[in-house]
Amino acid sequence: MPDRAALPLDDPDRLAAVRSVAPAATEAAARFARLVQRARISSDADAAWLVLADGDTQRVLAADGEAPAPAGARLPAADAPASRAMRRGVVSFDRDDEARAALPVTDRDGYSVGALVVSRSARRPWRPEEAAGLAGLADWAATELELVRENRERAGAEAISREMLAAATDLVIDIGSDGAILNANPAARAVLGEHVVWVAQAVAADHATRWAEAFVQTAERQAVQDLELVLVRPDAGRVLVHGRLRPRPADAPAAAVRAVLRDVTSERQSRDERERLLATLQATTDVVAVMDLHARLTWLNASGRNLLGLSPSADVRGLSLQALYEPSSWASFEAEGLSQAIREGVWSGETTLRAADGRVVPASQVVIAHVSARGGVWFLSTILRDITDQKRVEGDLREREARFRRLADASRDGVVVAERGIVAEANAAAERLLGYGEQELVGVAVESLFATNDRARLGDALARGLDGSLEVQGWKRAGGEVDLEVTCTPITVDGRLAQVLVLRDVSGIREVDRLKRDFVATVSHELRTPLTSVRGALGIISQKLGTESKPDVDRLFKIANENLDRLTRLVGDILDLEKLDAGGVPLKIAPVRVDELVQTAVDGLRPMATTLAVPLVSEVAPGLSVQGDRDRLVQVLINFVSNALRFSPAGQPVTVRAFASGDVVRFEVQDQGPGIAPRDVPRLFGRFAQLENVAKARVQGGSGLGLAISRSIVEQHRGRIGVESHPGERTIFWCEIPAIARRTSEGASAE
Repeated sequence: MPDRAALPLDDPDRLAAVRSVAPAATEAAARFARLVQRARISSDADAAWLVLADGDTQRVLAADGEAPAPAGARLPAADAPASRAMRRGVVSFDRDDEARAALPVTDRDGYSVGALVVSRSARRPWRPEEAAGLAGLADWAATELELVRENRERAGAEAISREMLAAATDLVIDIGSDGAILNANPAARAVLGEHVVWVAQAVAADHATRWAEAFVQTAERQAVQDLELVLVRPDAGRVLVHGRLRPRPADAPAAAVRAVLRDVTSERQSRDERERLLATLQATTDVVAVMDLHARLTWLNASGRNLLGLSPSADVRGLSLQALYEPSSWASFEAEGLSQAIREGVWSGETTLRAADGRVVPASQVVIAHVSARGGVWFLSTILRDITDQKRVEGDLREREARFRRLADASRDGVVVAERGIVAEANAAAERLLGYGEQELVGVAVESLFATNDRARLGDALARGLDGSLEVQGWKRAGGEVDLEVTCTPITVDGRLAQVLVLRDVSGIREVDRLKRDFVATVSHELRTPLTSVRGALGIISQKLGTESKPDVDRLFKIANENLDRLTRLVGDILDLEKLDAGGVPLKIAPVRVDELVQTAVDGLRPMATTLAVPLVSEVAPGLSVQGDRDRLVQVLINFVSNALRFSPAGQPVTVRAFASGDVVRFEVQDQGPGIAPRDVPRLFGRFAQLENVAKARVQGGSGLGLAISRSIVEQHRGRIGVESHPGERTIFWCEIPAIARRTSEGASAE
């Protein structure tokens, strides 16, 4: 290795050494000034200076006496004592009027970086002690330059350390002996918050003891402690950290403990999620496998092992996925599924597996290709699900659908399934009824199957999800109308809303019904005149007999008159009902006070209630009014109350209520009679309805038309009518009539 002290002045390594020790203009200037002053005085010289050799020039660091000015002055390098000293060691140079001495200044690595030069005008030799003193001062200069380099390196290292701490993702916290935070890097402050003074403030309550013990061990016993604990952020979020506590860090002498912690919350959550996922994959009844591109297994879950008859600890690495398959299914999967998954990223389909016990298992399969960060498929995963039950259910469904189709086609009623107003399915009866050929109804708009006048009504009913029946005119394909009763039932088909429409031809029924009504009306009209004549004849005979009639004859006259009254009421009810159904009885609509309606009905039937020993109670909310025909509404209430009185036990009250319910007034008549069997309720409001419990009535019944008339009256008022019965407890007949706004009612009451 060459002598570093004798290297040329322009040697790159020497120049690098010079630059590493070169101070700034003001750096250590006072110390260098004292050094050259001592060199001049101790050698009895006229001048002294300290220079650094940078290339072919010399930089004066300090000078004293008649010497070159410091702070940037340059000296020529040719024949200069300093240059020669830096190349050859200590030199002296005497001229006629001057004596100079130069001593090299070397760094810690042996490079000559400068020289200490002294000059005096008196020519006399340099004494040994003077030379030794100058050599010591040259060493002093070298020490000062080395100190400059060390300070610079230390400052650089500290700056780098600060930058690294600021950029670190770990939480670095310097802590005093009392537990106070002396310094915390940005990552730590992001978790602790800016206003936390002691670490303990941020430690979760359930981890406080763990933190205290670890801190004491580190601060007092100078023992390094590994630690895991939970910190609480200012927003109350919990952060799991793992790290180490070290005592008295060298670069932070004031700190008793330095904590370097890493946020492992996400890492721990990911690990927990992986463990949960692995546990789920192990617990699932599906077969889950991971394999390489050649379908060699690297992992297989418990279900897959069970299928192959392998133990939980058996090593499946290198085993081919083919072991799970039926031979023919494997060939198809290998040729199509595996290649498609590698090419396109995913494949799904159905296949057939063979269990260790020989069972053939139909399965659905998904294969996913996993791509590495460098590109290309890294590995494959697959899920196989046993679909034995699904296949059986699908077979059952197909069989049921075929059976249902046969039953539907055998039905005399037409059945249409509509989705979004379009016919999706139709049976043969519907096609015959509307004049369409086989499958010609599918795709036809539902509204086109009905007469123009009924389309809007039916469309509105379907849009509202009608679950019930309505009568419309059907329109045949070849022209002409047919009377239909359409029963709508909402259903769901593959998650989509649809309607089933059952079409029944009621043309014949309507004609029979019309003939029946005409017959009944004709008979009723024809009966009215003879009944009047009979009543008149009975009256004349009674007058003729006078007081001479016997008791038996009087009783017979009384029975005859009562039956005449009953027949007259029956004829009147039949005629009223026919007129109401035909719309032939105009309603006298006007505002009616509800309390007056109820009072009129109750007062009219109070004698009957007294005779039967049945208390008659009314409960009417004040200020209610309805828009309706007063007499007809009273007729409805009288029908309700008279029926209740007939079936009420003596002493048990009949209660008449009226109260507001939304935008209607609800009338209720409650009795505590025998009640109505659930099977009888649907026909209760039909014509001539006579129920089994009529025999239990305490008063002879009427014509069986009263409730049918009441229903017709309520429906003409745009209201609703019904009954709620709990046999053996109570029965409530009710109707609802649109109300008049309360303020209008109050104004009418006030008037």
